[in-house]
Amino acid sequence: MNRIITLLMVILMSQFVSTQITKKIHQEFEITKTDRISRINKKAIKAAKNRNYKELVFNKTITADSKTLDSILIQEWDDDFNIWRYSGKQEFTYDGDKIETTITFTWNGVTSTLDPFIKDEYTFDSNGNLSSQMRSFQNTPNIWEFLSKTEYTYDSRDNLILEENYTWILNQWVNTLKNEITYNTNQQVTFDKGYEWDIGMNQWVNLYMDEYFYTDGLMTSEINSLWNQGNDHWYFHSKWEYIYVPSTALLNLEILYRRNINNTDWVYESKYEYQYDSPNFLLVLTNETEYTWDVSMNQWEYDYRNDYQYDNNDNRTTGNYYEWTETPGEWAVYYKDEFIFDLGYSFNDLIGPYNYDDELDDIVFQFNNMVIGYRGYEFTNQVWEDVSKTLFYYSNYTNPLYVNDYELLANSIQVYPNPIANILVIDSKIPLYKVEIYSILGNKVKEFNSNFNALPVYDISAGLYIVKIQFENHTVSKKIIKQ
Repeated sequence: MNRIITLLMVILMSQFVSTQITKKIHQEFEITKTDRISRINKKAIKAAKNRNYKELVFNKTITADSKTLDSILIQEWDDDFNIWRYSGKQEFTYDGDKIETTITFTWNGVTSTLDPFIKDEYTFDSNGNLSSQMRSFQNTPNIWEFLSKTEYTYDSRDNLILEENYTWILNQWVNTLKNEITYNTNQQVTFDKGYEWDIGMNQWVNLYMDEYFYTDGLMTSEINSLWNQGNDHWYFHSKWEYIYVPSTALLNLEILYRRNINNTDWVYESKYEYQYDSPNFLLVLTNETEYTWDVSMNQWEYDYRNDYQYDNNDNRTTGNYYEWTETPGEWAVYYKDEFIFDLGYSFNDLIGPYNYDDELDDIVFQFNNMVIGYRGYEFTNQVWEDVSKTLFYYSNYTNPLYVNDYELLANSIQVYPNPIANILVIDSKIPLYKVEIYSILGNKVKEFNSNFNALPVYDISAGLYIVKIQFENHTVSKKIIKQ
């Protein structure tokens, strides 16, 4: 689904939150392979046709007040133990005001650590255009291996005209996909043609083609065609129509069509309606509603609805997500989210990663201040339950939302009896991975990896000991006296 995304196509949360929300909002909506191909390449088109995009992202002047987004920490709520658990992390480095690397970490339950998994490296040309993005992965600790690479080519007006994708195979880069973008005299995208590399034929072969049509400078429709390699011809696959709020460039209605079984005509599939309001000084998106076409009833049926609220600075603060229930025929809320901001910093104070992939394509967001947190909730049994939490960390800035859940939980770990005789009991509400007992001189005398509620210590000498208790990627120490 094409979503309206405003102000920031940079600086937000990449794949983690996106995956969460996409699952929630479109859990019953299967996207075909051809749709995914088309939408992936629309990302390049979105950047290419937005003439203010590069200025928004790159032409910022770093000052003493500038803050770079250094990392994002993602946690998920564990219902079984009623605690937050790490699920992922991203770290960013910069060369001046431009992103240099992004490293994605995943949680390793075996070692209780956040381990680096994916690294993206970026280069830019002299005009500030992204020229390449190379991805590596870690299969062996501390060893990065090439995975894929994308190279970008621009015309003299900085319009993206070529995107080439490669995969690292047998110690060399091998062609995989490419797409070519064509513009009209108004620098609007008219064609986006995709190819895939045929290894057997050792050449590029047609894959898909998107055509874009405009009226009075606004895109009014696009047609997606696929290449039939067996018959060597293009055939229509899908079509979008765009209708705008009168006298504005605000999208009011999107309609998606498919070709019928005989491939002779367009038939309805889905549509999306958008509503706007001006609570403060900007016109902002407040509602979007999704419909699907009921062939048997020959009419549109409700599917999903999203409502958005804003603060006095027109930052999108909350979203409520509904699905239509046929019985009793009403909207049922099932998810909500919340962005938290520090109003002391404006968008112009922020330097962040070049989010070319636009992973938030299914989340509407807008902000004019520093985003410092995100929360997601599910509506279960008439109660809102925690699902996800994301904290944003900037250079020379302390996130006021930071709460070390593990320090609080560490205080709830009970070690008894103390003094002890033969059996040490560790009572914990969270899973423990290891318990080690050290003498006062720092020598390890015992190690346990299970059965923490009954640890035999009858064979150690009397004296003072330190008990180190490991849970997730934290360790807490307790003092005990052996009688």
